[in-house]
Amino acid sequence: MAIVRDDLFGLLSIATLVANASDGSNRIVARSGLASAGATTRRVRDMYHSPMSDTHFCVFETPIGSCAIAWGDGGVFALHLPEASENATRARLLRRFPEATEAIPSEAVEQAIAAIVALTSGAATELGFVQLDLRHVPAFDRRVYAVARSVPAGETITYGEIARRIGEPGAARAVGKALGNNPFAIIVPCHRVLGADGKIGGFSARGGITTKARLLSIEKARTSKIPALFDDLPLAVRAPRRGIRSAG
Repeated sequence: MAIVRDDLFGLLSIATLVANASDGSNRIVARSGLASAGATTRRVRDMYHSPMSDTHFCVFETPIGSCAIAWGDGGVFALHLPEASENATRARLLRRFPEATEAIPSEAVEQAIAAIVALTSGAATELGFVQLDLRHVPAFDRRVYAVARSVPAGETITYGEIARRIGEPGAARAVGKALGNNPFAIIVPCHRVLGADGKIGGFSARGGITTKARLLSIEKARTSKIPALFDDLPLAVRAPRRGIRSAG
């Protein structure tokens, strides 16, 4: 079956997809149940956008704990930050991707892991080279992630600024939702995205804003353009600036 662009899925019927398939691919569609009268284009889209069955993962140690990375032919499709233990991190990833098998990382994944370990050790390392499998990511979220990936370690950006950069002013809440669904934590550095006036905003990984603050502290990121007396202290213990309420 020919590859169909994302924006055409909503316009194509199941019958059209089957009619244009070769005999072999038609049998695959029929065998998966997608050729039935009740099938929807959403189910077809999900079949092509979900990670394929040939997916792998590994758990690796970093200064902040045991992380897990999952990859396939299309690149990395998930990076999980540490849970309470290595086994908990592994179990969380397998709950989300039960078809994934634990494996020795490929050379490209090894390079990604080395960069993540360096970054969480305090090195000014960038992860823009890591190839991501974005086939299962909505178009709006992809645009948000592209802007977030352009923010270097040690710097921050606001939800509102990302909304403006993607041409959607006023969509700060939607940006926050997209980052809350981010499956590529650290690689897509959602921890560098703050609320207005330097408010830390939310963070969906274990530990919430405490983990977010820790990552920003490791990167020595400034959360305001105004220099402060306590900027050399870890973010989590800085004295709150007057007029700004703490998040949470």
